[in-house]
Amino acid sequence: MDFIARSGSILDKTSRLAGVLLVLLLIETLLLMHYVQTNKDLLLEYKSLRNQRDVYVVPGSTAGVYAPTQDEMLTRAFASLIMQSLNTYTYENLEFQYNEVKRFFDPAMLVYADEQYRKDIKLARIDAR
Repeated sequence: MDFIARSGSILDKTSRLAGVLLVLLLIETLLLMHYVQTNKDLLLEYKSLRNQRDVYVVPGSTAGVYAPTQDEMLTRAFASLIMQSLNTYTYENLEFQYNEVKRFFDPAMLVYADEQYRKDIKLARIDAR
């Protein structure tokens, strides 16, 4: 009889443990479903932001859909555009051009560039008089 009582106690404990594990599994499933739904919402928001990003138009370019394949080519073209913009200026538009491109500079570059271009802007204004 003692064996039957012990086996009944063990079965009782295992069934309680199985019940607790089942409840935990249900909670985990609900959390997982919530995370999947949140990820879907975030993906849709990311796609809408990606489709509405700013486009910089290069004067003299042709209309069409641009699908560049080489990142290095884009970097070189952008750097060339920026340098040409900052090296071909008049006293009237140098400050505007600098303000336009300085948002692409990192903080370390801004320290040097601000000082240098403030001097160039001041010099351009003096030369214009």
